[in-house]
Amino acid sequence: MLDYLFFLSDAAFDNVREKERQSQRLLKLGEKLRLRGKACTKEELSYPLELLLEIEDSYGYTDLPEDWRKHAEVLSCPEEPILLFNLESDEQLNAFLLALREAQNRHELRAFPHKAVLTENNRKWPLAYLAQQLESEHHMMQQALKLQKAIEQAADILKERGGQAPALETLIHEAEAALADAELLSSGEKVQALVQRLAEAE
Repeated sequence: MLDYLFFLSDAAFDNVREKERQSQRLLKLGEKLRLRGKACTKEELSYPLELLLEIEDSYGYTDLPEDWRKHAEVLSCPEEPILLFNLESDEQLNAFLLALREAQNRHELRAFPHKAVLTENNRKWPLAYLAQQLESEHHMMQQALKLQKAIEQAADILKERGGQAPALETLIHEAEAALADAELLSSGEKVQALVQRLAEAE
């Protein structure tokens, strides 16, 4: 059973040589921590995570189910690197993340914006589907941060006015409610429109 796996898209690197260097450095980082890792290929994007991680009860697979292959084929190849962990303890995870951060500070490894942990819920997902979910969550988080900043700025204006701006106060409440709306946060256009309304209301 593997402790971690990762996927490095061609789009994230200037050339194949740099991509290969990054792959080897990440594998060596794991070796120093006595962890077994694997670099996944584009062809393996349709494979379920538990099969890629060589989990024992996955060895019964001979051919991947057709629905997994079809599902993965309609998903785009992820542009950002993905790092998936299958570790037994939080201590191992924290040690790996610390070593990764130190290597990044030394400019030996690039950032991995998409990280995940294997769970009972996602273990049968194709790697491509996990990548899509991670990219979606990352996008939503960025939109939420943008909206939160606009709310804070509007709240400061409201405070300066002694709370005497009913329209602005109503808009702030609307924006705060939007932070809990996953569908709205997934739309950059809707978030931008709300941020613009907050700015104009100031």
